[in-house]
Amino acid sequence: MRFRDLAQVIAEAKRTSEEEFAARYPSVAFVLENFLPPPASHADSREWTETNTALPTLPGGTGTGKLFPHGQIFWVDANVRAGQHVLEIGRTAPADVILEHPRISRRHATIQKTEAGTWSIEHHGAEDGTMINGRPLHHGKNEPLEDGDVLLLGQIAILRVFFAPEALYRKLREALSM
Repeated sequence: MRFRDLAQVIAEAKRTSEEEFAARYPSVAFVLENFLPPPASHADSREWTETNTALPTLPGGTGTGKLFPHGQIFWVDANVRAGQHVLEIGRTAPADVILEHPRISRRHATIQKTEAGTWSIEHHGAEDGTMINGRPLHHGKNEPLEDGDVLLLGQIAILRVFFAPEALYRKLREALSM
């Protein structure tokens, strides 16, 4: 995973064309808009998870809502498994997207490209759940994903996903006008 400060990437979108931006950032991008820090020690995790789960309200609808410029942005190579477009989200390796927190399962969810060329997400039954645009996902069921969808993972991480660099560029340019 390659991390950048979102404010820097927004500034870069401001001074480049869409084509230049897409050439520089061709892979799947995630905007980490909020992430509650884990407890100081694993022994504190039960008490922490029961009392400290407040997150801002998720923006509704596909591609709506503003980007939070204090967030982080990261890119993941979508061709990580022998040509297959599969991204595992979890707490530890071998996950492709690692969110180190006790509220995230070792194997929390999978994002994959379908045969039709669209993207989907599957929740793996993690106790603290996964939501897409405010809707809970059910264990084992694939749900379609689109550019700009907002994922809430384990009630502690808000991710916005972008599959096409052009969609990310347009969302960043939109953030500049807010």
